[in-house]
Amino acid sequence: MKERILGVGISGIGWCAAEHIKAFGRNPHARVTFLHGRDEDRARKKLASYGINVPDARFTTRYEDLLEADEVDIVSITTPNHLHADQAVTAARAGKHIVLEKPTGLNVRELKGIRDAVRRARVRTIVSFELHYNPYLRFVHWLRAAGRLGRIRFARVHEGLRVADDDRGEREAREGSHRPRDQLHGLHAALHIRRGADGGSSDVARHPHRLEG
Repeated sequence: MKERILGVGISGIGWCAAEHIKAFGRNPHARVTFLHGRDEDRARKKLASYGINVPDARFTTRYEDLLEADEVDIVSITTPNHLHADQAVTAARAGKHIVLEKPTGLNVRELKGIRDAVRRARVRTIVSFELHYNPYLRFVHWLRAAGRLGRIRFARVHEGLRVADDDRGEREAREGSHRPRDQLHGLHAALHIRRGADGGSSDVARHPHRLEG
């Protein structure tokens, strides 16, 4: 029996979307079928600037088109932070599997909303915490699990990224954000090493760095 190819709809076109498209392009079981953004010409030029060309993917300015499309099985959400939760909830309600960029939500209410929608719809989800699969962190996690690190009492993380000089910080503050984009990778790495992460489910309200999957 020929294996089914899963169709992917990308919401929000920029650098992050380009990285998602590259990843899906390396997966023989997936194909990008739909793009969602505000302007098609600008979106495709943006992707082209990152070396991405998906001429067979349809384009829409309506997020709902991704949810209604039979050729979309997975919705990849790479939009601005304050849109993540609502888009994830509606995608789950539409029966779509979800690849969700961090932060999953900006507060506990949004996290619980995603959790509940995912559980009710019984869809699969993953959040883009790529350090979870980093070979160096996997090695450190093994060292801890093997008892070679001893008890971890303190961890200090540094993202090492320059925060852009723009109005995003002020806008995110108005939207209820706690500037989650600044230290998410470092925080996730520390928590991954401390708690371990086996890919199982957890309560996203208690551990917002992980989404039930």
